[in-house]
Amino acid sequence: SLIKLILQDLGVMTILYNDQVAGLEMRSKQGEWFTVKPLAGSFTVIIASALKIWSNDRCWSVEHHVAFEGKEHHLSISFFWNFLKEKEVSVLEELIDEHYPHRYKPFLFKDYRNARVQEAPLDIFI
Repeated sequence: SLIKLILQDLGVMTILYNDQVAGLEMRSKQGEWFTVKPLAGSFTVIIASALKIWSNDRCWSVEHHVAFEGKEHHLSISFFWNFLKEKEVSVLEELIDEHYPHRYKPFLFKDYRNARVQEAPLDIFI
């Protein structure tokens, strides 16, 4: 049976090694799903939501999932880069201008992570 779990990583970034079996799908900014074609010996870098916030929305955090039917063996290795729990995440001053006004209040990464995991609101918007 086909397994699909939609994800949006919450840390800084995910570095993903995928074998030659396709299955990773991402949603474009227009809302369309597309398959990421595996390329031998390569990695896929996924920007996570805390980096999107830290960059004041200059980086895009993509929704993704694996559509894998289990008919072939599949190897996927992930490295998740997150901020330290007690790290205060705040928009970098260099990334605030007339095109990208200041959008987020500072927050502790642990509070953001806990709110996302519990699907609870966290007041981070200016």
